[in-house]
Amino acid sequence: MFSKLRDKIYQKITEPKIVKLTATIALIVVTVSITIGIIVAVIGPPGGYNPIDNYISDLGGSPFTPFPYFLDIATIISGIFLIPTLIYLGKILIDIPKNIEDRDKISHLKKKYGIYWIIWILVVLVIFLLIGIIFNTNPLIFEGNPRVIQLTLNDPALIFYYTIFPIIFWLVGLLMLFIPIPRFNEVSRMRIRLGLVGFAWSIVGLVGWFFVGVFSEDRNILFLHFWAGILCFIGFPLAGFFYGLIIIFYDTIFPKALGIYTTFVPTIACFILIYTFEPLAEWSLLFSIFGWLIPGYMLLIRHFKTLD
Repeated sequence: MFSKLRDKIYQKITEPKIVKLTATIALIVVTVSITIGIIVAVIGPPGGYNPIDNYISDLGGSPFTPFPYFLDIATIISGIFLIPTLIYLGKILIDIPKNIEDRDKISHLKKKYGIYWIIWILVVLVIFLLIGIIFNTNPLIFEGNPRVIQLTLNDPALIFYYTIFPIIFWLVGLLMLFIPIPRFNEVSRMRIRLGLVGFAWSIVGLVGWFFVGVFSEDRNILFLHFWAGILCFIGFPLAGFFYGLIIIFYDTIFPKALGIYTTFVPTIACFILIYTFEPLAEWSLLFSIFGWLIPGYMLLIRHFKTLD
């Protein structure tokens, strides 16, 4: 009964009209909310906000803006409405075969490795929490405006937060390409691997994006805001990396140029952020992610027109 209900929900939310509507709402909400949020932070008290000196998260911090809720609105609402789009994107990039035997194999793989994936994420988050408790470290401190990052070799918790932890995520993402899977009749096993891994990381990125708003700077309980930010800014670039490889090496509805961009640009921006943690690097990573999500959205809309 549960499997039938799940399949029914899956079929409904991946209908082109639902994907188109929810993706459009998400894009409008993000664009309008962040734009208004920046304007309010710049002109309102205390003033002085700018992307060169301030992080994206500062849009949700009362020391930097008189209305620290625009970022919350952007991430929470778009995080919900992007779910159908990410599921549909994974569906078409994996290229679900029509062969019933192959479809059953892919369904089994999703269940099997989905459980492993959840366990892995929970283990990492528990380790993350323990390190924060053991070292009693607040990853960021406030020294007026702009905020100053305290990242030194004398602070092992911060080294883990901003360097080792993201690198572990990247290594695990690459190792997932070697997961054992059965042979398929109609589709490449490597395409299945890339698609499943890319989809898994896109969900990680989306969860992080959603909780960036739930646990804003003003509600940074147990540093959950920063954990969510790391999940977001590691998950989406990794998803783009693996999806980009599919676009480059296999036939999809997306041009090869987008695949090259998606594979390399967010990845480079991600590592620049890891090793500098400058506000401008964070903004650059955000825009590099939008740089493949927005064209992907437009190409999906064009693809839906061919289905009518």
